Amino acid sequence: MASLILIGIFYVFTSYASAIGWGTGNMAAFATNANPYYALGHSLWGGGWWFIFIAIINSAVGVGLACTNAASRVTYTMGKAGTLPARFAKIHPVHRTPTYAIAVLQITGIVAILLVGILLNPNVIFGFLGTITTLAVIVLYIMANLALTAYIRREHPGDYSFWRHGVVPWIGTLALLPVFFITVWPIPPWPFNLTPVLLHRGADRRIRLHAVARDQEPWLAGPGRDDAGRAGRQRRGGCRLGHPGRPGLPRPAGRQYRLPSGG
Repeated sequence: MASLILIGIFYVFTSYASAIGWGTGNMAAFATNANPYYALGHSLWGGGWWFIFIAIINSAVGVGLACTNAASRVTYTMGKAGTLPARFAKIHPVHRTPTYAIAVLQITGIVAILLVGILLNPNVIFGFLGTITTLAVIVLYIMANLALTAYIRREHPGDYSFWRHGVVPWIGTLALLPVFFITVWPIPPWPFNLTPVLLHRGADRRIRLHAVARDQEPWLAGPGRDDAGRAGRQRRGGCRLGHPGRPGLPRPAGRQYRLPSGG
């Protein structure tokens, strides 16, 4: 919690400093400037503008590492659970890192950047991919917020707190909804108007793929929805179907599911 508060204060401070340095009466020019912080560095620091350059490069590398770390953890877990091929759960024997997941993410990121730069415009790479990612993360966070309440009440009723597991997630959801709305409406100019369409198509395909996998693997349907799951819970003394890594309903790891032809 302390780290969230500190990073929030840092963002507010840097945003305030940027607005004051540029001039609050001319923020439209700040928004349309291709390199506003370079301009600020030259105008305010003179020859020290290169500190801004170093800070931006350092920030870009840090963001890249953080994104790779977070995404590789998710894909590694999905590979271990069986919702992605088992090779995504492969761990390097020396460095103990999910090398395959990291390599796929890096290659996918490079290909995405090149495709947007070649097919659209190099100037929109960051904004285009960033918009898709932001919309996807908002949807993911909202789903996680709404699922938390039901999950805690079902799996850990003794730990349920009305404020912590009921009110706070809904506050987070209500805070995210306006951001999502103003991102997609009014309809943004081309090519950013493509971002919600691409997000919808990607999510729709993933949902249908999960539905196919759920039909083949009943454990994916969740607790209480298949006979094997009920039997497993009885063997564990009434415990509901939990993490695939815990003893419970056996299922083949690393199976890859495909949509039926024409789907």
